[in-house]
Amino acid sequence: MPSRTVDVWKYVRVAVFAAVLAAFAAVCANVFLYGDDLFYSVFTQHGFSYYVKRHVEHYQLANGRVIVHLLATALLGLDIWVWRVLNSLALSACVLLAASPRRGADAVGEREASVAKLAFAGAVMLMTSTQVTRQSIYWLTGSLNYVYPCLMLLIYWRVLERSFEGEDRAFWSLCPLAFLAAATNEQGGLMSFGLTLMFILWARFIAKKRVRAAHLVSLGLAFVGFLTVVLSPGLTHRADVAGTEQGGLALIIGNMPRTMRDLMYGYSNRANVAALAAAALYCAARLLRCARTDGKGWNVRSVMFGGIPLAAAVCTAVCIAFAPD
Repeated sequence: MPSRTVDVWKYVRVAVFAAVLAAFAAVCANVFLYGDDLFYSVFTQHGFSYYVKRHVEHYQLANGRVIVHLLATALLGLDIWVWRVLNSLALSACVLLAASPRRGADAVGEREASVAKLAFAGAVMLMTSTQVTRQSIYWLTGSLNYVYPCLMLLIYWRVLERSFEGEDRAFWSLCPLAFLAAATNEQGGLMSFGLTLMFILWARFIAKKRVRAAHLVSLGLAFVGFLTVVLSPGLTHRADVAGTEQGGLALIIGNMPRTMRDLMYGYSNRANVAALAAAALYCAARLLRCARTDGKGWNVRSVMFGGIPLAAAVCTAVCIAFAPD
């Protein structure tokens, strides 16, 4: 009988993922309702008509993150352990998707590398300062505003990539995922639209692959989903209340200097610098490994998908490192 080869790295990968999941679960088990949770929890306490009325008012007066707040208020009407379990799974899924090798990648050393990437991605998220995580991933309302959009973007990215590799099953979910990933928050909408556009340009002009009608429809739906957020009456109303003349996308761009100041003054600590520096080094290593794989010149796809996050991580780390104490 032929001997069976045991795939040791498969079990190591499962063990690492289980450890990451357990770590997230341990943190989420000690998170309780606070902040905006107490405000949004009243949405579900007076019947369905009141629930709908409050969400309509929220879209008109607060912001355009309709799906996000529908999910958040629904979870607030349940036992908090439901969110604790779902958030732990969502965070672990984000780590897994971010660290998973792309379809069709070279199998030589890929399994070993995937374990290292999984452990690295989990460590970066787990070591991020609580000044950041307590306002985003370890907070019921905040996690729906940030973890859920990130998860949807990563899922959409994987399906979009597979659709360009000719996997027919990907087309069934591509278009709805494009809208759902873009209609989360302002950042998720912009990234979903930009990701779709970059893939289409890469396929059309570099890889010489076929761009199907579903890809163009997905681009349009991602743009529509983005507009439902940035052109919402609530975002314009908040700009009016704040005394600015801008709304929508102009408001987001105008807030970038303030956001950077908040990042520099509020989140400057060694843990953040270490995490961002590690992320930058990892991106650089992947970029150098993949950029000249064909031996003929730069792989433009690697430059786009490796160089952009590398530059962003380096710039952010520099800003934090030189921020005043």
